[in-house]
Amino acid sequence: MHRFTTPLLVIAGGQDKMAPKTDMLYVKNHIGSKDVTYLELSKEAGYSSDYGHLDLNLGIHARDEVYPKIYEWLQAHNIES
Repeated sequence: MHRFTTPLLVIAGGQDKMAPKTDMLYVKNHIGSKDVTYLELSKEAGYSSDYGHLDLNLGIHARDEVYPKIYEWLQAHNIES
């Protein structure tokens, strides 16, 4: 992971059992990129629920809470969506 230098958006769900928050924090802290954004979708972070793995894409609130954050990150990094 230390050789990865591309900007990275790390997304963690508060109840993601497939890619738990602890694993996503490990990635955030060990990736080689100098441009890393960490996004945690949990009640603790102010979101409507603690997102699970599939909730991040298919959840009831994904369109309102997840997709806009990804879009904003892509826009901020001049990446075409």
